[in-house]
Amino acid sequence: TYGVAPITLGATASSGLTVTYLVTSGPATVAGNQLTITGTGSVTVQASQTGNDNYNSAPLVSQTFTVNPLPVALSGTRNYDGTATAAAAILTIGNNLDGVNLTLSGSATLAGSGQGAQSFSSLAGLTLGGSAAGNYTLTGASGSVTITALPVQLSGTRVYNSSTTADYSILSVANAVSPDAVSVASGSGTLAGA
Repeated sequence: TYGVAPITLGATASSGLTVTYLVTSGPATVAGNQLTITGTGSVTVQASQTGNDNYNSAPLVSQTFTVNPLPVALSGTRNYDGTATAAAAILTIGNNLDGVNLTLSGSATLAGSGQGAQSFSSLAGLTLGGSAAGNYTLTGASGSVTITALPVQLSGTRVYNSSTTADYSILSVANAVSPDAVSVASGSGTLAGA
């Protein structure tokens, strides 16, 4: 899978001579016996042993394997709004190895709309973009969105009385999400001025 740690290659020759490696095709590099994956697709690595005064060169041996895209790990936080959607703008790709070369657009569907951690029920509305998008996939993606309580906006009207106190009885919640019924049940607030 793309993003895997460098792979230590371990070919041996019966002569005991050093085996060297070459990436003959595909998105990978090799330094010594360390193979680093740089993209997705088919990779072919060739092993060789050149021989010496006592041994002939060994036949070249190639191995081919497929590098699969990395499933993204998504997370995000937003205020409660009564919907079960998560816009790409609030989502972070936690395992993004390519920075600005990987983008996300669209929106996902969440398992629920209430406060707390909501898992994804569908990622069909999301699209990966950018020059590195081919190295990642939404298939098998993981993560959740944390929905936080919506801070209320209060409003009210009263006759001037020189007090900076606003009793709960005159206050109403201006931004309640329909069809939620929310009211101020008790207490008072302090105003900036009388």
